[in-house]
Parts: sequence; C-alpha cells; structure tokens
Amino acid sequence: MDSRTPPSRGSKRPTEDSSSERARKKPNECIKNEDDDLGVDKIYKFRVLMPNGVTLGVKVRALFSHMPLDKFVDVVKNVYTKFVRQTMSQKPRRKINWTSSEFHFTDAYDKTIRNIVNFKNFKPNEWHIIRLHDGSDEADTYENMWDLTPDTDLLKELPEEYTFETALADLIDNSLQALWSNEKNQRRLISVDVRRSKISIFDTGPGMDGSDENSIVQWGKMGASLHRSSRGLAIGGEPPYLTPFFGMFGYGGAIAAMHLGRRAVVSSRTKNCKKVYMLHLERDALISSSSSEKRWRANGGVRAALEDEIEKSSDGSFTKVEIFEPKMDTLDVSVLQCKLKDIYFPYIQCDEMSGKTGRPVEFQVNETDLAVIEGGEIATTNLNSCNGPDFVMELQFKFNVDTTSTDGQRQRITQEANARLKCVYFPIIGGKESIEKILDKLEEDGLGTRESYEGFSRVSIRRLGRLLPDARWAWLPFMEPRQKIGERAQILKRLSYRVKCSMDTDAGFNPTPSKTDLAHHHPFTTALKNFGNRALDIEKELQIKIHRSGKILTPSQLEKQYQDWILEMHDRYDEEVDSGEDLPTLVVVPEKNKKLGISSDVLRVHKVIKRKGTSWEAGQKIKILKGAYAGCHKTNVYATLEYIVLEGLQGDSCGEARLICRPLGLPEDQGCLLSVDNGNNFIDVRGSLSLPINVIDSGKCIAINDTEWENQTEKACQKLPSIIDVLSLSNCQELEVDGVSTFITSWLLVISTHFSKIIAVVRPKSFNSNRASEKLNQKFIVRENFEMSLEVKFQADDRTVGSVNHVYSGRITPSSYKGFHGLYIFPVGSKLSRLFRKAGIYTFSFSLKELREVNCTRRVRVKALADTDCWKVLSEKHKDITIRIGSHFPSLSVACYDRYSNRIPFTCVPELTTRLSSNRGYLAHTCSMDVDLTLDKLTMVIKDISVISDELDKIRPSYDVSLIISSLDGKHSVAIACQVVPGDPQSIKVNPTTSCRKLLPGQIIKELVLELFDSYGNHIKQDEVIQLRADGFIFLDKAGYVCKVDDHGCVDLSGSLKVSKGYDKHVSLSVLLQEKVIYKLEFRTEMRRLTTASTVLKQCVAGSQLDNLVFKIINSEGEVDRSIHSEDEHGQFHTLMLKSDSFDIDDSVRYNFRHGQCCIRSIRLPQRAGIFSFTAAHSRYPELNLNVEVHVEQGLVENRVQLQRSIGNTLQLQVSPSLKVPKLEQKQENFSPQSSVGKLMVFYDSLSSKVKKVNQYNLQSESLQGKISCFQDSVASEDWGNSSGSIVLHQKELEEDLCKYGLCIGELERKLEWIKYRKSQIQAVIEEKQMELREIDNEFDEENRELQRTLETFHMKRDRASNRRLAALGGYWLRISMDVQPKNAINTRESVVSYPSALGHAGQNMVSIEDVQNVIHGQQAEYIVNHSKKLQEDILALGQKIKHYEDNIKCLKAQQNRLEESILDMQVALGKYHTENRATENVNHVHMKSEEETIEHILRHEKSAAAILCQLKTHQGDQASNLQWTKDIVGIVATIGKVDDDNLSRLLSAYLGLETMLAVVCKTHDCVKALETYDKQGLINRSSGIHGLGSFIGRPVDGPFLVFCLENLSPYVGEFIAKDPQRRLDLLKPRLANGEPPFGFLGFAVNMISIDSVHLHCISNSGNGLRETLFYNLFSTLQVYKSREDMLKALPCITNGAVSLDGGMVRRPGVFSLGNRGVIDVKFPKSSEALKLRENYFETEKRMKETKWKKERMWEDMQREQALLEHAKFNYEIKKQEFVQFLGQSSPYTAQHSYQAGQSAPK
Repeated sequence: MDSRTPPSRGSKRPTEDSSSERARKKPNECIKNEDDDLGVDKIYKFRVLMPNGVTLGVKVRALFSHMPLDKFVDVVKNVYTKFVRQTMSQKPRRKINWTSSEFHFTDAYDKTIRNIVNFKNFKPNEWHIIRLHDGSDEADTYENMWDLTPDTDLLKELPEEYTFETALADLIDNSLQALWSNEKNQRRLISVDVRRSKISIFDTGPGMDGSDENSIVQWGKMGASLHRSSRGLAIGGEPPYLTPFFGMFGYGGAIAAMHLGRRAVVSSRTKNCKKVYMLHLERDALISSSSSEKRWRANGGVRAALEDEIEKSSDGSFTKVEIFEPKMDTLDVSVLQCKLKDIYFPYIQCDEMSGKTGRPVEFQVNETDLAVIEGGEIATTNLNSCNGPDFVMELQFKFNVDTTSTDGQRQRITQEANARLKCVYFPIIGGKESIEKILDKLEEDGLGTRESYEGFSRVSIRRLGRLLPDARWAWLPFMEPRQKIGERAQILKRLSYRVKCSMDTDAGFNPTPSKTDLAHHHPFTTALKNFGNRALDIEKELQIKIHRSGKILTPSQLEKQYQDWILEMHDRYDEEVDSGEDLPTLVVVPEKNKKLGISSDVLRVHKVIKRKGTSWEAGQKIKILKGAYAGCHKTNVYATLEYIVLEGLQGDSCGEARLICRPLGLPEDQGCLLSVDNGNNFIDVRGSLSLPINVIDSGKCIAINDTEWENQTEKACQKLPSIIDVLSLSNCQELEVDGVSTFITSWLLVISTHFSKIIAVVRPKSFNSNRASEKLNQKFIVRENFEMSLEVKFQADDRTVGSVNHVYSGRITPSSYKGFHGLYIFPVGSKLSRLFRKAGIYTFSFSLKELREVNCTRRVRVKALADTDCWKVLSEKHKDITIRIGSHFPSLSVACYDRYSNRIPFTCVPELTTRLSSNRGYLAHTCSMDVDLTLDKLTMVIKDISVISDELDKIRPSYDVSLIISSLDGKHSVAIACQVVPGDPQSIKVNPTTSCRKLLPGQIIKELVLELFDSYGNHIKQDEVIQLRADGFIFLDKAGYVCKVDDHGCVDLSGSLKVSKGYDKHVSLSVLLQEKVIYKLEFRTEMRRLTTASTVLKQCVAGSQLDNLVFKIINSEGEVDRSIHSEDEHGQFHTLMLKSDSFDIDDSVRYNFRHGQCCIRSIRLPQRAGIFSFTAAHSRYPELNLNVEVHVEQGLVENRVQLQRSIGNTLQLQVSPSLKVPKLEQKQENFSPQSSVGKLMVFYDSLSSKVKKVNQYNLQSESLQGKISCFQDSVASEDWGNSSGSIVLHQKELEEDLCKYGLCIGELERKLEWIKYRKSQIQAVIEEKQMELREIDNEFDEENRELQRTLETFHMKRDRASNRRLAALGGYWLRISMDVQPKNAINTRESVVSYPSALGHAGQNMVSIEDVQNVIHGQQAEYIVNHSKKLQEDILALGQKIKHYEDNIKCLKAQQNRLEESILDMQVALGKYHTENRATENVNHVHMKSEEETIEHILRHEKSAAAILCQLKTHQGDQASNLQWTKDIVGIVATIGKVDDDNLSRLLSAYLGLETMLAVVCKTHDCVKALETYDKQGLINRSSGIHGLGSFIGRPVDGPFLVFCLENLSPYVGEFIAKDPQRRLDLLKPRLANGEPPFGFLGFAVNMISIDSVHLHCISNSGNGLRETLFYNLFSTLQVYKSREDMLKALPCITNGAVSLDGGMVRRPGVFSLGNRGVIDVKFPKSSEALKLRENYFETEKRMKETKWKKERMWEDMQREQALLEHAKFNYEIKKQEFVQFLGQSSPYTAQHSYQAGQSAPK
C-alpha cells in the first residue's frame, strides 16, 4: 500500500474478513431435519466465486449436518439477486445459468458438491471458498475477492525510510520465514528475478490458500501476519540465532510490494490444495479506497500451477510475488547480488550449524546462486582477516518492565535478549593495513562505502542472521582502551583500529520499522551501544551477563582478556617494518620502556629508513600535524628526527617501529641519548618524543626546510606563558566590551548580579602586574594558540556544608578583538544565564591544558533575597499517592523559597485552608489537619490531613485530584497530586427490585444489578473485587464468586445466576467484605405440588393392574403448571419416577410430563394380598412427590362368568375391582343380557379386525389386550346393567386408542417417506465413496490373508501347546484320582476313576486305574515322539529363517556399497566444481589463452628440450614434419594434460616439479635413442638429435632433461569407469576404519587430468592411452582433498600421497611437504569442461541427495533385518536348549517304557 495512510477513526474497523453481505444481516436458515441434528445451530460462511467474476459472501445458519443442494442454491441465488440490484449501474456481467445440467460446486480441494451440501466438511464461523460451475468457462479474476482492510492503529506505524534494497529484503524476509518450517527433505529455495519490466520473488514454503487459518489475505492485510506471534520462539538458542522470525509489525509484504511497483500479484499454493490462489494488489485502487469510510478490497483469482513452479517445489507448495511496473533508477544486478548476499550471508552458507559449511537456504538472484558469486563486503572482509582465533563473547540482557494485564492489574514481566560479539583482527602486512585493502577492493567492485581507514565502521550487526545495513557503528566502548595515557594505552589505541566486531543478535532486540538498524531508544539497544561504559540511568534495572568460553566474566576481566588478545594478534600477524637503510645498532632493553613505546627486549636503532619511497634521516627537521598522535590534537609540533627504532630482530613478525624526535625548544642535551660501549648499548629517550611510524603513512609527518624551522624557533621564544590574568571592568570598558563580569573587585554580591562575558589573557614571564599600562599592551599578551579552560563550582549556603557542585566548564582558544590578539573571551551569558541565582560561594578556576602550572582562581559569595516567592513540598514520596476517602494523608514537609529558589525561613506559623481541585472543578469536602514549624523555621510540617467528600463520582474513574493547601490570603500554596478513591462498600441497592420474584428451579435471572456505595455515598471504585456467597444459586461464570465493580460502581449479575434449589425453597445472595457479610438478599422459589388427576381405588384384586393413572403438578393458584413439559430437543427433561419398598416396580422407568400432566398406562399389582404402597416423584425435583397406598385382596373363582354364543367367538370377561364402572342412566327394563352379549360379540369382531390391522404395522397391542381382559372381568359382574355400561365405556376408550394408533401409523408412514429421501441422499454419498471402498477392500483382502496366515500359525502353536499340556496331565490325572469327592467322579471302594471325557455322563463309562495308566503311558510315548519331531522341525525352520535373514543382509550390504560408491563419485564430481576459483564466461577463449600461456612459459626456459620442441612446433612446423625422429614425440608433459581450474593446476604442477613438467613424452624407445646420440667416447653428439636441433635454432640444450617412454612404462591393469568419454580409471575409493569415505575427498589426481580424444586410445604400441600409462605413473593413486584439515584426518587411508586445495601436500605416507613453495610458472592449461561441469552441478547434487536418501532407507532395512536375525538366533538357541532338555528328561522314561513294553510282550 501507499505510504499515504488513511486517517484513523475513533473506532477500529472489524478485523474479520467480511463479504459483500453486511454482518448485521441475519444468516440464511436451512430446513430442520430431526434425524440429523447438530445439537445447536451453527453459522457457516462461504465466499462463492461466480463464473462471471463476482464474489459473494453467503452465511448459512445450519441446525443439521446436511442440506439439499437446491436449498443451498436458493440461498446463493437470493444473495446474488440482491448483489445485482445494488450494482445495476456498474459494468454488465454475464448471466448465470442456474438450470444447467452441469450445475455444481467445487470446494478448495476440488471436491465436487452435488445433491447434498455436507457441513461436516466445513468449519463453522470461518470463511470457505467454493466455486460455482454452470457449464461456462471460469473467470480469470474475481472482483473484491479479498478484504485487506487493516487495523487503523497499524497505519500510524508505517516505515518511512524505505529504499529499493530494504523493500526487496522485506519480501525476501517473508519468504525466508515461510520456508523455514520446511522439513529437511523439502527444498528450501528463494529465487529472486529483477528485470526492468517485472520483479519476482519465489519461495518453496508451505504456501497459502483460501482457508481462514491459512488465507492468502494474511499476506496482503496489514496486521494479519502469523509470524509476529512466533517472535518469542526466536529469543535465545545458539548463535548465530538463525531462526528467521523477523515479523514484528505486520505490514512488510504489502507495503514493500507497493513501494517497489504500482501493482503486484501474489500466487500461492499449499501441498494439500490443487489450485493456486491469487491476490491482486493495485496501488491506485488501494489509495482510492483508503479513506475511513471504505474498505480495502482486492481482486483475486484461482488457477492451475505452472510447470516451472511445480519443478522448483519438492512437494508442490510455493508462494510467488510478482511486481509489475517496478520503480528503480538503475539496475546493476551484480551489485544487488552482492548486497543481498551480505544481508543473508549466514543463510546462504554457514559453518556453525553442523560443524561444516552448509547451505540452510538456496538463494538465487536472476538464476544465479548467491553461494557461487564472489564479492560483497562480508566475503571481502573475511578474505582479508587474519587466521588467528577470534575474540568471541556472548551477552545476555534482562530487563524488568511494568505492564498492565487485561484485568487492569499491574505486573512485572522480564524481557530478554541475547547477542554474540565476534571480534576479528585485520593485521598490517607489508606496511599496508588490511582494512585499507578491503576499502580499495570494495571501491573497485562498485560497492564503495565512502569510508576511510579512520572512519571505517568497525561494528556490524545481524538480527536473527539478517544484516542491518544501516547499523554501521564506529566503536563499542569496550573496544577502546580506558587508559588514555601511557605507552601501552597508545599501542592499544593504535591496534584497536585493526579490529572489527560482528554482532549476532536474537529477536529480543527490536529493529526499526524498515529493519535497517536497531531501534534507537530501546533499552537493549542503548545498553549494547554503551557496553563497556558505566551504566546509564536507563540501564540500572537492566542486567547484563558476559559469557566467554563457558565462563562468566566481569567487565574488568573482559577488558583485560580483550587487550591481551589484541596484543597477541599484533605479535603474531602484524608486519609493519622489516629493516632500515643503514646498519642497525642492537640495543638490549632490560625492561619495558614505557616512554619508548616498544615492548620487545631487543631493539634495532637506525638513522636512515625508507618509507613510501621517501628517505628519512636522523637530524632532519619535521613537522607533525595536529591529530597525528596522542598529545598533538590542536597544534602542530615541530621537531628534529633523531633515531628510528625497530622492534625485534630482522625477519621477526610484529615489527613495531617508532620515530624518536626532539621537539622544538628542547635542548639537545635533553634529547634522546644512544650510548654505544663495547656491545653494551643503551638508549634513553629522556625529553624526546616517540611517535609511531604510521604518522608517515598517514601523511601527518612532513619534512620542512630551514627557513620554516627558524621562523618557528623565533616564535617559540616569544610565547613563553607565565600566568593567567582576568581583565578588570575598566580594561573591558577600554576595549568597549559590554556585559563583562565585575566580580574581580567585589567579594560580596547581591543575588541579582549578572553578566555575559569573562575575558582572560595569558601573560608572559616579563609581565609586571603592578603596571596598569601594560595590561592592554599586546606585547604582554601571549598570542600562542593555547587551549584555556574555565571551571565554575558552587558551594551552597544551606546545611550541606562541604558539598561542592559543578556549575560550568568550558574550553576555548584565543580570539582577536579591536586589534588585540590572545583574548580568551568566555561567553558565559548563554550558558550561565542563571549564575548568581543561588546563594553561596562561587569558585572560578582558569587553566591551560598544555601548561597545567599556568592557572588562576577567583571566589565570589552571593546572598539570598528576603521576600517569599513560593512554597514547595520537600519529600518526593508524596508524588502520585492514592488515599481512600476518610483516611489520613502522609505528613507533609513544606519549605519557603525566594524567587530564585533559595530556601528562606518562615516568619510565623501560617493559617491554612484546603481545596480539592479536579479537571471538572472543585469538590465539596471537609478537611482537618495539624500545622507546626521546626526549630530553625525552615520547614512547615503538616500532619493528620483527612479529607471527606461525597462527590467522588464526578471524577471517576481516574479519581485524579489536587489537594491544594494555601494561606488564607491565597498568595502561597502547595498542590499535591493524588488519587482520592472511595471507601469500602457499606450499602447496596438492587436494580430492578422485581428481578428475583417468582423464582423457578433452573431459572436464569436475566436482569440483576447490584449498585454499591461507600459510607459517604460514593460509588465503589472500578475493578474493586467483591466476594459473593450464594445459597440456592449457582454461577454460570466460573469466576462468578469473585466479581469486579464496573465503571458505574455496579456489579452486573444479569444472566450469571441460575436457581439451583427446587420448589418452595429459601435462596439467598450475600455480599462479603473481608469474610464478613455486609449485605444479604433473600428470596423463595415458587411452590408446586404433585397430585393425581384420577382416583386410585383403595381395594384391588391380587394380580390385577392399575390403569391410566394421571398425575399432575399444581401451581400456587391451584392450576396445572403447563410449563412442566418434557422436550429432549430443548434440553427440558421433566419425568416421573415410581419407587416402592413393598412390591416390585422398575424405578429406572421414566414417564414424561406433557403440559403439566403425566399418564401411567398400567401398574401391575402383586399376586398376593396385602397393603402395598408406592411413591411417585419428579425425577429432578424430589420434593414434588406423592405417596399412593393400595389394598390388594385375593380374587374368587366364582366371580368369573363364561358366556357362550352359538355363532362366532367366545369372549371371557373378568371383573376387576380396580375398575370403577359408572352407573348407567338408562332404565333397567330396556336392558337384556342377551342383547348386551350380542352387542359385545359384534364389538369384539370389529375390535379383532382392528387389532389385526394394527398388527400389520408391527404395533404392540398389549394395552388393547389388557383392556379386553378387563372387559372379560367386567362381564362377570353381578349387575348386567353396570356391565353393559362398562362395555360401552370401554368401547369408547378402545375407539380412542385405535384412533391414536392410526395417527401413529400415519406418522410412521411420513417418517418412512423421509427415510426413503434420506436413502437417496446416502446413495449419492455411497457412490462417491465406492472408489475408496474398492481400494480399502483390496487392502482389507491383503490384511485378511495376512490375518489368516497368522491365525493358522496361532492355531498350530496352540494345538502343539495343548498336546504338551495333555502329556503333562497324565501324571495329574493319577494324582487327582485320590482327591476328587466320591459324588463327582471316583468310587474309592471300587478303585475306579472318571475319565475326563466322560465326566458329563454322571458316572457312566467308569474304568480302572490300571487301564488309565496304560492309556497315559501310551499317550506319553506317542507325545515324546511327536514332540521330538516337532522340536526338530522348529529348529530346522529357524535355521532356514536365519539363513534367509543373513542372505538379505548380504544383499543389502552389497546394495549399500554400490550406493556409497555412487555417492562418492558424485562427491568427486561436485568437488571438481568447488575447486573452481571463478566463473568462466568464454570457455573456448580461456582454453586457448591458457594453452598459449603454458607454451609461453615453456619458451622462457630457452635452453631446455621442452622449449626447443615447442619452438619447433610453433615456428618451424614445416621443418618439424621433415624430422623423422620427432614423429613419435607425443609432446611435453605440461601441454598434453589439462585441468579444470588454475588452483588445481598450480597444486599438481608443484607436486610434479618443474623438471617433470618440462619432460618429453615419446611413444617408442627408438624415439628416445634418436633424441640424444653419443660418439665413441660416450660423449653427447651435439650435432644430432635434440642437441643438433637446438644448435640449429639458436637454443642449445643446457643441462639434463627427463624423457618418458610410453612403451617402457607399466600401464594400469584395472577397469575403467563405464561410459566415461575420458576413460577415467575405476580406482578403489579410500575408506576409513568405519567403512565410510573420508570427508572432503574430491577424487584421484590421475582422473582430474583432461586428455584430448586423440591421446585417449592406442597411443603406445600396446594400445594404451596416456592416462593409464603416463599419468598413472606420474600420480599413481594421488588423492585430492578439499582442505588440509580433511587431508590430515584421512591419513590412515592415504597410500601414495595426497594434496589439498588450500596447499597441503603429502608426498607419501609419513613424508609431508611444508614451507613456502616457490612459484612454478609452467602449469597445466585449463580444460574446456568447466562449463559443462557447472551445468550438471545442480542435477548431480539432486541425484546425490536422492542417493543419500536411498542409502538411509537401505540402512534402516539392514537394521530391521539385523533385528529379525538376532531375534531368530535367540529363538533358535531357546529351541535348541528346549530340545536338549527334553531329550534329557524323556530318556529315562523312554527306557522304562521300552522295558515295560518288553515285559508285556508275548514270549
């Protein structure tokens, strides 16, 4: 959004995402479904994307989990119709085809919604995006899809200092925060593409969609970011604190995007969502809608992911920000890459997270990986630092802050921050500072900082690993030496310029809104800037802990260790000066000479030195400019150069150099003395100066000529100061200077005296103070440019005797006025405007900084005024006090002052009056107090101040008042700001008074307010805690027993109290203060009683039942309480329960009340006679109960009457005494039994047909049959008239019952129709799940088969275990035969036993003990054989399983070895990439240039055989073809092999040596013989071969040279790497003792040589190429490592030498090549394969990661197989021991059984 922010309003906008429908409208309701109830209604919000680009906000109130689609469409259609009406004047839109056959919805996961809308798939009260489809094409953009309205408070904090880089970094911050949550196997990529037309930022984070919890609105809406809540997670941890929770303000993304361009598009996708959601931001549109009356809405869209987006993301999730029409003046991509690399350096490459250099995040800028680019301030700084240890410390900051919680209480919280400080030393090398080299390099790369060596920013800060670009501090206080004087201090100050401190901070430090610096006024920032100094006032409550190397240090310990570290780095790495131009004089210093400034014991004294091309000699006159060294800040120093002193011996590091100079005016005999006496040399600096040699380097030491020297000598004689004199008033008047001080002649002044200037001069020694005429003579005023200081101190006249306060101090240089020079005019008028306002003694001290002995002191006494001006309260403790009304204030001490705040005594005890003042006027009050004066009358003491008022409600809620105590005349007063709050509650008023009338159980009191007052009639203070005690109430709020008073002095209990007691109960509510009841409200609940609506007979027949018992609940008016109605849907459960102690009644049955009445159809009475009773009670309110007593009598058989009918059925009627038969009013004579029976039979037939019809609907007819039984009993009545009337009455009841059953049937039919409709809905859902069910069925079948196999194994093992138990039971059966009781199984007299299988036959099949023993012995024998066989089979199976596991492990190991080989090969390929020092833009050109350079370097060795052959090849090519002996020459070693980069070429050339590099390579031995021939005497023939050729071309061969003959070399006999065009050797990779390849191994040197294709095959007569012959003999298995450290760790597996890219070299095991190797100019040329290597780098890296993943999975498989193998071996050992033990136990029995079998066998 634009920097212009909309004006803030009094009330904030709603933060919830809104739609086109206003929030105050009632949500649409859905149809109620009784079978699919959600319990409570819920609101579901949908943002519907129409196919014509319209976005609708639809809210549905759903009582149930499903809704038919047509109903949902009607709701959407109604909202769309309203929208169209409101926007008719806008652009026309395409119509929606609501009747399309393809009409459906899709949700955020592309799931189709047809027929039914299932609300269970959506969360209530959250917005969900669904798309409407009517068969037409979808829209590309949806209008007003997103609501980006920010919180108005955020608009006040927008960042002001935005640049292009900071805005771009803000967007990158968002990406970095997002993808930091990715797992290790997920790609962490941030790709930035900056073009003139568009800027793009792409990241592979988790992405965003349209859901509320992960909405894309969070990106564009200010204040909606979720990262701000994660800030606390980034506090603490390990340095460098790489936890990128940068978010603090919530507006970075949108503000940054609108700053970079005019419009932006944000596209994002989550891994679970198939669609990409888009957010469109347009600067002009947001500005036009930024007024307070509009909402910030933005368009959106939904699309499919692009191919390049899917390729970049590992799991499909990403976020891409595209900014169009970017605003940028110039575009330098290389500079931008360097700046971004500086900002995010630890995230690009970091060596502190896993012990090795890693890449936490992959950064790309314009498709270039930032990890491979060179340049930038960080990289350049790292390259120029020393290799010594860094000075590292960790700081922990804690700060206590007072805050106010949500409940208004003040509390203290602790804020924490952590920082890691790393100090790096940058030495001086060869007389040039490393920091100057850094500045030169940055200027060369276009990254200049416009800083000099002295002004270089030596502190840089990172917050959470992110560089703060503007946080470029000069120093931290601890980096500067505290000691300002002394030689050690001067050395430390000079060396401190070579230190840079890098700080890593966590999230405890707050940045500026633009995140370019730390927040300036934050306590942690202030403490960090002041670290090393004395704590400021703001830091007194701030705690700082210093940790270094695991120990806690004090500031003094830190200072010492830091200074020791600087001196150590200086001693080890600084190289300032090596030697002078003359022979030195060695001087041994017995102890350190502080004045000399050199700490070494051995010195070299020179008289001539050459520095920066200029010679400096002893006796030379020089001028040292001001500021060149300590003590030379304001004036130039003229001196004579005496000696140049160098520290240590020649060649030592840290060669400190000093210039010994004798200043002008110092006699020669007081200068430096060098004594030489037979080797006992001695040097004494005496009065001379010792300057560091860098004053020459800085240009502040200049040689001068004799004329200037003489002029300076003459001036020095004229400026010899003596005293300081202050000009008198007359002298100043003569100079016409106004406002000059008069205290020179006045010792005592009045308090109103004032002045504006003080003029002082420096007098020479020749000045005579007695001569007034000489005071304004320029001759007696020193004109030299000294620095004079004036210090004014004050000692008060009051009781603080001895306390001297500093008033003023200032330093000035002399100035000229009216032709006079050397006047020191102090303008004290502006700085000492209130001077002489305080009574006391003022001391004026003048001094010269250069000459401390020249000074002057004057004193002045000032008296106070006598008139009183004001009163003041002395004590500070009375500020902001809080007093309860009626209590006493603390005692006040008041003093009297004059108009200049000088304290004066009171003349008498004044009469006082008081007032209470507020911003609303004065309050009526009464006040009492006691007043007295101290003995010295300087203080008035006011005690026992008490204030009473009943108007505190006027000043609530702040209660801020001022207690004004004044004299009666009102001239003098004091005001005490305080809070006068009401007292404790003493009275209460209940509103409304009728709130607790007619209370009912479970009733919630809707309106009840307690108004509380103190004893003076003031409302109680807001937030006062009130304790409540309830009897018969419960609080719906958990904290209801403790309430707080609101801002009106009330406690609102509306809707918080619920009646918990039953009917006709006392309830109360008490208000407590300090556990005492101060007020009690008492009530009584309404009365209800339970009665019966029908009469219950007191006498009934046993076994009969009570029918249609009706109970009702009567209110206090005697009417039925119809509100007692049981409704499950609304949670109202009113039921009746029956209990009886005298007969069996199921008390778990509940009978529902219907409108105050409950009907019990029947109660079965017991079968025996007696008096029985039962209690009917309300299940929830037991006080509503009724006890019913029934007398049951035994019934008679004679009472039954059977009537026969000739036609039809027979109906038996039984008279039940429990039924009262009403008397008929008709006459008896008209009634006949026969007719009554006939009517009864007809009624019975019709009733039977109705019962059959009811049974067809599966309805129970027990009640009907019971009534028929009642009719049967009634027929047997003595009075047929009464029986007939009873039959008619029951006939009516049966007809009513049948009507009810008919209605029930109709209701069931309607429910059946609804079930059919639900069945169609469920069928639609089933169709959607069929595909999933098929997959589940397949998985189930597989699991079922596995279960069957497991069950088979289980049954088999169980059967085996059963057989073993049966065998063991053999002896048990014999033992139990003597213990079982005779009645069960055994007859002891007959000695028989019941066999277990026959126990159920009650003693049948009894056998003898001998038969049983025979059977058991036979079973045991069979068991032994079977069990032995089983054990053998188990052992064999376990052995096969062990072999199977061992084979698997062997196979997995082989696969793992192949994977490790593949990984090692890829590491080698990647290692070749890392060996490159710089990118190659034109490979062919560089390749050709590299070959030409190699040949050029060979030709420089003019008299070598290699140079002759190269000369012949390049210049005499035609002649070379005519020489037969040159045809078999392959070439020179240096020219026939190539490498990928210069560094590797330099290493391999150094390993081989110059002689080998210049060696000649021949194919045959005949060629070797032709190169050099000999005469008869064995001397070399100089006219033939190579010697003759050299003589011919003017390059005679001088010295020996090497020749390699390929046919005589032993070739490599192994295999080659498959499909390798370079035919590299397949050498065995080195491995450590643990089987792992050594870390840092890059490959074999023989395979790193690139050979032309013509030399790869059939070079020698045996068909071998150069690699397996020449280079294999040169390098053998020479290994190449990344670093010297990696190489040394791999020594055990180095067999034929190794080299490392940083210069390490091992010739062979035990032989190391050390020292500074000379430069070999003849090197291998660079290969053209580097570009191809770079192109395949990322593909190789990806394949290596995949292979490593496969290796890890392979290792897990091996671990699993190993565990299975160990388990199988363990089972095998157990089974083997079991088998051996079984054989041992069964052998005696087997022998015995064999013997018995032999005895029983027939002879």
